[in-house]
Parts: sequence; C-alpha cells; structure tokens
Amino acid sequence: METKEELISIIIPIYNLAEYIRDCLDSVLKQTYKNIEILLIDDGSTDDTVMICREYERKDSRIRIICKEHEGLSAGRNEGNREAKGEYIAHIDGDDILSPTYIAYLYRLVVKYDADISMCNYIPVLEGQKIPPKKAGNRNDKIKVMTKEQALETLFYQKYFITATWAKLFKRKLFSNVEFPYGKLAEDMGSTYKLIHHSGKVVYGSKIQYYYRLRAGSIIHALSIQKGKDYIEQSEDMVKFIEKKYPQLARAAYCRCFSSYMQVLSTVAFSEIYDASQKEIRDNIKKYRKSVLVNRKARLVNRGCAFVSYFGIWALRLGLMTLN
Repeated sequence: METKEELISIIIPIYNLAEYIRDCLDSVLKQTYKNIEILLIDDGSTDDTVMICREYERKDSRIRIICKEHEGLSAGRNEGNREAKGEYIAHIDGDDILSPTYIAYLYRLVVKYDADISMCNYIPVLEGQKIPPKKAGNRNDKIKVMTKEQALETLFYQKYFITATWAKLFKRKLFSNVEFPYGKLAEDMGSTYKLIHHSGKVVYGSKIQYYYRLRAGSIIHALSIQKGKDYIEQSEDMVKFIEKKYPQLARAAYCRCFSSYMQVLSTVAFSEIYDASQKEIRDNIKKYRKSVLVNRKARLVNRGCAFVSYFGIWALRLGLMTLN
C-alpha cells in the first residue's frame, strides 16, 4: 500500500540574494517530492530579490512570499516556523542548491526509522564552481540511527553533521519548544542542540543531497567581532545547558565550545580579538584546553590546538593561520 506524502514546509529566509535566488528556487522546484509549500521570508531586501521571487510565485502556487522589516536571519526563520503548515519543516539558505531528491531522501529516512529529525550529507561549492558530477547524490549510503543523547554527542564531536539548520528535516512540533535566538548571528549554534534535545530519535544518511555555497559576504564568513561574540555566547549557553541536562556529555560539549573559540580565532581579525575580548577568549581557552587535550574522542585538530595553546594565544593564532 502506497504511503500518502505529507506536506513539508521549506522555509527560505532571503535578504539581497538577487544573484543567487534563481539557482536556489530552480533546485527547490525540481524536487521529486511534490507535496511541499515554499515559504520565502524576505527580510527587507533592497535589491531585486523580491521581484525575482514574485516571478516564481506567479508560476507555482506552492510558493508564498512573506515580506517583513529587516530584523535578521533568526527572526526570518522564526516567522517561517509560525507560518508553516507542513508536518515537517526544512530550513535552507537562499544561496544554496538542493539535489532533486533532497526532500524525498530526508522524508524517507524520517518515516522509515520513525525519527523526529533526519539529516543528510553536504558539500561546499565555491562561488562560480559547478557541482562535481561524481559527488552529486553519491551512491554510498550509510545510515546512522541515534537516540537524542547519541545525536548530541555526535554533534559535539563534529563527526557526521554540524550545527547548521540546513541539510536537516524536522518534525514541526519540535519548534513549539525552540526558537532561533532573536538578533543573534550564527543562530543555529543556539538552536540545533535544543531541537535534538526535544526529539526522540535522530537519523543520519551519508548521501550528499545539499550543496552549500561558499561566497564572500555570507554571514558565516563575515569577519566581525559581533559574530564571534554571538557564536561564543551561544556556545557557552550550550555548555551550561548540557552540564545541567546531560552531565555525562559535558566533556563532549567542552570540545564543541573549544572548537567555537578556534573558529573565532581563525576568522575574526586578530586586532579586533585583542582589543575587544582577548582576555575572555584566553581565559576560556585555558578553561577547556586540558579536557580537550586528554579526550581521545575529540577531533585531532582540536587536541592539537589545545596543546599549542599552552604556548600562548599568539602561537595558537599562528598555528590556526597555517591550517587555513
């Protein structure tokens, strides 16, 4: 007996993406899974983004545009969650590209394994680069079914998936308990672990179904001290949450938080770090480094950084620059 396809809401926050939104929407409309609604949440774009989206809205009744004042990515995602009518929600970025089987693959996983969250593999695509044919929807498919505790540990050790909201399918009910932190950059750092916490089961499939565009000017690559502060603040909040709810996973959370400090050190201009928050960063690296160094589950790169940190923050910064 054929199972009826449930409605899935695809939420796409958009802001000044005129150069990229056509590629994204074309890939969404090519989905083999047809029972979808596409919510485009415009965050006050000042270019031709909305005009382009209107063209697509006229062509396909599944598309709905919601325009709002500029409040940031978190507010756009939250607005999409409130407007969504589907039983499942997929958040994607408006400059990224989906495999035609992206939604079908994630839905099959979540149904087959009776999970609340399904995840897939992804690859970054440099701006102007085409998707490598050999990697597009690769044939190998390794499935990992996890309890929420196992999923949290996997997330913190950064083994199969990352905190990004994309490349995941969520049961809508999870968002009744979790909102993206308003006004914060790198908003998924403060939400993904909470969504897993409220889940019962999580499943990951290794097929590449999502293509993440690396481009100049995207939020994740904006070299600002504010983004670094937000990222670290949410990482520290995560540690406090885990220490209270899952004390057995505290060492794993320390590794993920330490990794956040390493990412900030490697991307934010060092003059800004030194002037604005050098002491806080240095003190917190010291707080976590021993736990990371002796933790055999920690990523080798993090253990190496923990070791180098004993020679000072300048030596650590230099080491991170060589890794990049």
